[in-house]
Amino acid sequence: MSPRRNSEDIERLERGLRETLKEQARNLQSSLAALAEKIDEVKTDHDKLETENRFLQDYIGGLTRTMSRDNLGRSASTSGKMKGRR
Repeated sequence: MSPRRNSEDIERLERGLRETLKEQARNLQSSLAALAEKIDEVKTDHDKLETENRFLQDYIGGLTRTMSRDNLGRSASTSGKMKGRR
């Protein structure tokens, strides 16, 4: 037969459980705050990388257009010279 617990024992157990639950809640809140902070950091990094990516795309597009114009100009002048030689 199991011994019966008196009201003092029950209150002591309840206090212990409450303290354990409060500690777990504090730990979970702390973890949640850390996750929220990490999410903000990742969002900031993402925005920065997205901006840099757009800049690089514009830069590469400009270089490509410049190279195309230069090549077209050379092709036109080269084909004009070739026609004159015939």
